[in-house]
Amino acid sequence: MRRPEKTREEIAEAFHVNKSEIARLLGCGWPTAVKIFNSASDMDARELGANYFDRSTVRLTSVLKVTGISEQEMKAKVLA
Repeated sequence: MRRPEKTREEIAEAFHVNKSEIARLLGCGWPTAVKIFNSASDMDARELGANYFDRSTVRLTSVLKVTGISEQEMKAKVLA
């Protein structure tokens, strides 16, 4: 059984996101979401070291750093 899809507002409040949530949140295509995810995953692996255990999600803050969007800008766009 499939899980219900999260809204953009729910994704913006999450701590970890996956590839499909990145695509939905940023309004980008799958290939772009995968590139962003891979860059954020590399960043998480470097910053967290041995504590980086879940390879299927990345921190939302890492996604924002990779894209150059501040948390305030993202929330303003999502809530608009």
